[in-house]
Amino acid sequence: MQLYPGADLIQCEIGGRPLFLAVLREENEAMLLDCGTRSHADSDIPRQLRDLGLGDDSLTWLIITHPDGDHCGGLGEMKRRYPSVQTACGEADRALVESPDFLFSFRYDSYRENHEIFYDAATAAWLKSCSSASQAIWHRMAP
Repeated sequence: MQLYPGADLIQCEIGGRPLFLAVLREENEAMLLDCGTRSHADSDIPRQLRDLGLGDDSLTWLIITHPDGDHCGGLGEMKRRYPSVQTACGEADRALVESPDFLFSFRYDSYRENHEIFYDAATAAWLKSCSSASQAIWHRMAP
């Protein structure tokens, strides 16, 4: 969905709710803000980038805005599909963005030990399935 020339939204869905990922582009280069989950990075993003006329080498930057699974879970898949894409996130978020296991334990399972509050096994498995493999961030942005 075009916002204005050079700015589009990739339309995705997660759990029955919409998820929009911004693409900024100029000529044959593009920057994507966030990458959704592993399944978004596997199908929605590549298909919609092609629909915008962008080839596999057109995606030059992927900026992760924050460490939620629906914003950074597809990072490993994106790096597999677009090996030359440069990735960046805030330094304070780096460890969470790079490691799906750390993200799950720190963000989604953090109340288990002290408060005995946690997701049931099926929900935890679904949350974990949203992320692809660990992936190092190439660049960091200062806080």
